[in-house]
Amino acid sequence: MLAREIVSGFAAAALLTTVAAVPATASEPENLVRPQRSQAVVQVRNYNRADVEVYAVSEGGRRFRLGTVSRQSERTLAVPGFLTDGSLFRLKIYTYEPRRPASMVRKLTHGVKTNPLSARSGQTIELIVNDPLTDTFINHLTPR
Repeated sequence: MLAREIVSGFAAAALLTTVAAVPATASEPENLVRPQRSQAVVQVRNYNRADVEVYAVSEGGRRFRLGTVSRQSERTLAVPGFLTDGSLFRLKIYTYEPRRPASMVRKLTHGVKTNPLSARSGQTIELIVNDPLTDTFINHLTPR
């Protein structure tokens, strides 16, 4: 009986060490672009029942993570400067599969993308994310 408790204690300690080793900034990576006044931004209104991950995809197919928007919330995300002032890009929106108690990993599942967009520095793109995700749309582009 004592041997089982010791093994259980070691297993719990190993699990806690593994979880503690994950960086605290995993949800906000270093390459996440922060909004600045002169940049184009995407104002996301997420009416979906799931968190969404928003990416900008260049004409060449390179994908840049703009950020995560929690379900039923709003967030402003910066568009990288090299995608504005003449470049065409698309926004790609993914939802996460629901969390399962036994799993700490969240997987991106469904995704939709917008038609090609062009934005100038200082503009705001309003993105309305609906449920179902296929009803997502760009409302308008406005100067800030």
